[in-house]
Amino acid sequence: MLHEYELAFLNIKQAFDYVHWDYVCQVLEWMGLGCNYINWVKLLYTSLWARVRTEGYVSAETVLQWDMRQECLLSPLSFAITMGPLVCRLRQILHGWGTPIGNIVPLVSLFADNAIIYLRRPDISGPIMLKIMQKLSELLVLWVDSIKSALFSLDQLVDLPSGHLQNSALPWEVDSAKYLCTQIFNREQ
Repeated sequence: MLHEYELAFLNIKQAFDYVHWDYVCQVLEWMGLGCNYINWVKLLYTSLWARVRTEGYVSAETVLQWDMRQECLLSPLSFAITMGPLVCRLRQILHGWGTPIGNIVPLVSLFADNAIIYLRRPDISGPIMLKIMQKLSELLVLWVDSIKSALFSLDQLVDLPSGHLQNSALPWEVDSAKYLCTQIFNREQ
């Protein structure tokens, strides 16, 4: 016996700090956003340098190649766009494995540096999702923050197979889960 539906609440660890600008530009081109938009992004994110001042000492100039600057208004949008290949791959491989909500069967929702992955039959779809996430984390240098992430069942907890997501590094929430300042309760209560 297993869960029919689960949510994987994922927080991408230091999401804006490890996205390479060349990758951002490649994804923008792949999505066909046009030369003008891409050139504006390049202007804002490339050819930047910094100096570090510590106790009166100023370092030499360092060229910045990573980091999307958390205070920049473009960063959340750019990060969501760079997650596009991950979302496309998840939708392609896990097609039909989402959690139905009315007439809609969502699979992934992105919120700046957070994602919700809706899983049906997580004993099958969960390990596939984790493999895709692992491969993309190697390519993009993105990591899921296991402390701020959680797995949550939308139906009653029952016996789970050994390869189930419950055996992953993510915390398992049975009765309720807190995600993005919202407390979600199991409907069985």
